[in-house]
Amino acid sequence: MQLASRLAMMVRNVSINYRSSYQLTLPGFLPSVGDAFGQKKVGQMAPGLDFAFGMVGDDYIEKARNNDWLLCNDSIATPASTSRTDNLTLRATLEPVKDFKIDLSATRTKTTQKSIQYMYEGTPTTQSGAFQMTTISLGSAFEGMGNANSGYRSKTFEKFVN
Repeated sequence: MQLASRLAMMVRNVSINYRSSYQLTLPGFLPSVGDAFGQKKVGQMAPGLDFAFGMVGDDYIEKARNNDWLLCNDSIATPASTSRTDNLTLRATLEPVKDFKIDLSATRTKTTQKSIQYMYEGTPTTQSGAFQMTTISLGSAFEGMGNANSGYRSKTFEKFVN
């Protein structure tokens, strides 16, 4: 009974953290910034309350272009750029027996960058990014690494490649 209780109560701490960030750089923005929340009345409020409160995405560039807020000619060749990063972190502390603690952690990070040529027809876009994630390798951690004759290839490496 005591062992069952100990196993049921071995999780001592769990934390989950998620963070998302977005950045927009938009050269060639024409209207000047106004007084109230940074807005100026030019037909409709520019750059818009969605921009003032950070509630924009890649579609904001099209909105600004449709409202004639952007300088769209060949004299400006600096593209708009966006960057989005999503980060998830998981942590847990286990204590299966007294004074024997196991700390577990996992992370997942995805970053996407875009360069958007809004001044040209068709709005050419270049996208790049990065992805990083922790994995649990207990099943293959103690497997042999191969040798020089086999090019240091192993069963685990072949599984990864395929």
